[in-house]
Amino acid sequence: NERFVRISGFDEDEMIGKSHNVVRHPDMPSAAFEDLWKTVKSGTPWTGIVKNRCKNGDFYWVKANVTPMMENGHVVEYMSVRTKPTREEISNAEQLYQKLNNGEASLEPTLLQKYNPLTRYKLGVKLTAISIMFMIPILVLLGMFIVAENKAIEFAQSEQIGLEYVTPLRNLLSKVAKHRGMTHGFLSGSNGLYEKLPATRKEVMSELQILESLDAKYGQTLQSTEGFKKVQTGWSQLGVKSEQMTIGDSFAMHSGLIGDIIALMRDVGDSSKLVLDSELDSAYLIDVVTHKVPLISDELGILRGKASGVLAEGEIDALTQNELMSLYARVKSDIEDTVRSVDVAMAYDPALVSVLKDKLDAFIASSNLFLENVDEEVINSEDESYENPALSYEADVLFAEGTAAIEDALTLSKASTAQLNILLDNRINGYYEETAWSVGLALFLIISAIAISYLVTRNLTGTMRRLLAVFSKINEGKYDNDIVISSQDEIGDLLSAFKALQIQLGYNLNSANETAVESSRIKTALDSASTNVMMADDNYNIIYINEAAKSMFEDVEQELQEILPEFDAGNLVGTNIDSFHKDPSHQRAMLDELTETYKADLKLGERTFRIIASPVVDEKGSRVGTVTEWKDRTAELKAQEAEDRRLEAERKAAEENMRIKAALDSAEVNIMMADADLNIRYMNAAAVNMFEDIETTLKEALPEFDCNDLLGKNI
Repeated sequence: NERFVRISGFDEDEMIGKSHNVVRHPDMPSAAFEDLWKTVKSGTPWTGIVKNRCKNGDFYWVKANVTPMMENGHVVEYMSVRTKPTREEISNAEQLYQKLNNGEASLEPTLLQKYNPLTRYKLGVKLTAISIMFMIPILVLLGMFIVAENKAIEFAQSEQIGLEYVTPLRNLLSKVAKHRGMTHGFLSGSNGLYEKLPATRKEVMSELQILESLDAKYGQTLQSTEGFKKVQTGWSQLGVKSEQMTIGDSFAMHSGLIGDIIALMRDVGDSSKLVLDSELDSAYLIDVVTHKVPLISDELGILRGKASGVLAEGEIDALTQNELMSLYARVKSDIEDTVRSVDVAMAYDPALVSVLKDKLDAFIASSNLFLENVDEEVINSEDESYENPALSYEADVLFAEGTAAIEDALTLSKASTAQLNILLDNRINGYYEETAWSVGLALFLIISAIAISYLVTRNLTGTMRRLLAVFSKINEGKYDNDIVISSQDEIGDLLSAFKALQIQLGYNLNSANETAVESSRIKTALDSASTNVMMADDNYNIIYINEAAKSMFEDVEQELQEILPEFDAGNLVGTNIDSFHKDPSHQRAMLDELTETYKADLKLGERTFRIIASPVVDEKGSRVGTVTEWKDRTAELKAQEAEDRRLEAERKAAEENMRIKAALDSAEVNIMMADADLNIRYMNAAAVNMFEDIETTLKEALPEFDCNDLLGKNI
C-alpha cells in the first residue's frame, strides 16, 4: 500500500511481481526467514520483528504479521501486515539475530516444545487427562476417609471387647468384696455369716471361669493374661483358708486381691482404649464402669466389713474410730464423684435419663442409709444425742445395708455398661453407614465426572472443528457462514460472539462510506459550535480545531507570544499540545492516565484558561485521542478577585468594630449609641447600671420606662 511504498523508498512497479528479497536487509539471518516460510506454509500465521532495507540503503524495523490466504481450503497467497515495533522488541531482535548469524542460537523448537503434552496432544486427550487427575484426589480422599472410618470402627470394637471383659471383672470384684466382708464379720464373731461363705466362694469361682474363657479369647489383644493369672493365684491362696486366718490377715489378703482386680480393670480400660473415648456421655460412663464403681464398691466393702465387725465385737477403740471416720469421708466423696459423672452423662445425652435415673436414685438412697447408720451407730455411737445405746445396732443389718449399697452400685454399673454397648453399637453402625454413603457418593461423583467429561469433550471438540471451518471460510472472504448456537454455556457465548463478529465484519465492509459521511457531518457541527473545541491524536498532536477556538486564540495571540514566542494561532493543526506547557512531561503523564473528563485551569501569562479534557476511545475501548474544550476565564477571575477583596475589607472592618465594642464595654463613661432613626442599638455596662439606679425616678415621668428593655427602643 501507499505507506509501505513511502517508507521503503521503492516505486510500486519496482516491487510488484518481484521476490520479497528485494527489501531484505543483509543483517536478517536466513534462519528467521526459514522459520517464517516453514510456519506459514503449514497454514499457521507468523509474527516476528523484521529489519527491512530501503532503496537508498537505509533500514527500518517492522513487526510483521504474516498469514496464509485461503480459497476453497487451499493457500493461494500470503498477506503481511506490518506495524511499528517497540524499542524493547527491536533491541531483543537485534541481540537474537546477531546470535543466529554467529551460530550461537537456534530457532528450532526445544525438546520440551516438541513433546510438551500441553501443546502436543489434542484437546479431547487433555480434557480426559484432566478429568482423571481430578478423580485421583477424590479417590485418595475417599481412601483416607475409609481408613479413618475403619480406625474409628476398630476403636469402638476394641472398646466393646474391653466392656465385655470388664463386666465379669466387675462381678468378680463384687463377689470378692462380699466374701471379704462376710469373712471379716464371721471372724469378728458373727457366726450367722459362716453358712453363707460357701455360696459366695462358688459365685467367685463362676466369675473366674467366665474370665478364663474371655482371657483365652482376648488376652493377647488386651494384654490381660498376666494380670488375670495374678488374680487367679490370689484367689487360690485365699479361698477357704481365709476362715482360719486372723481378721487382719484375711482382710489384707482380700484387699490385695481386690486391688489386683481393680488394677486389671484399669489395664483393660487402657489396652482396649476405653479411657480414650472422645464422646462426653460414653467417656463419663466408661469412667463410672471402669474406675468409680469398682473403687466405691471396694471402699464400701471395706467400710461394711470394718463397721459390722465393730458392731459384732461390741467395742471400738480410738484408732479404729479414726480409721472408720477417714474411710467414711473418702467413701462419701467418691460416691459424690460417681453421682456427678452419671449426671454429666445424662445431661449430655438425655436418652440415658430413662435408663439410669432410677438406678442412680436407688444407689444414692441405699448408700446414704448405709453411711448414715455407720456414722450414727458405729463412729459416733457414743454421742448422747442419739437415741440408741452405743454399738447396739445389729451387725448383720448393717452388713446387709452395706451389701445393698454395693449391689445398687453394681446395678448402676451394669446399666451403664448396657448403655455403653448400645452407644458403641450405634456408633459403629453410624460409621458403617457413613462409609457406605461416602463410597456411594464418591462412585456417583466419579461416574458423573466421567460422563460429563465425555459429553463436554465431545461438545467442545466438535464445536472447535466447526469453528475452524468457519474461520477458513472467513479467511477466504466469506462472511455469510451459518453458525449454529445450540448451548448457553461459554461455548455458546463464544459462538455467539464469533457470529456477532462475523456480522460486524461484514457490516463494517459495507458501512465504510457511511462512516466517512458521518465523520464529515460531525466536523461540520463542530466547526459551527460556539464552544472552543480542540482535538489531538494519541500522541497529542493537534488534528482539529474549530472556528470558535481559532477565533479565541487569534484574539489572545499577541499576549501568548510573549511567553510562547513560537505560538501561531493560524497554524495550530499539526503542532503538539506540549507547546502550551513549560513542563510537558507532567502534562503528558496526567493525560496518559486520563480515563474520564478532567477539568483544570491553565495559566499562560496574564491569561487563565479553563481546560476540560476528555479521552476519546474507539468501539473497542482503545484510546485514540483527546478532545479539549477551552474557555478564557481571565475576566471572570478578575471579577472574582475584586469580590474577594471587598469581602476581605468587610471582614477587617467587622474585626475593628469588635475591638471598639470591647473597649466601650469596659469604659466607665455612660455610653449609648443609636442608628440613623434614633433606635437604640448599644449601651455599655456603665450606662445600664446608671439607668438601673434611676429607674424609679424616671418612671414617675415615664411610666413605661424599663431599663432592661431599652435596646431597640427609640430614644
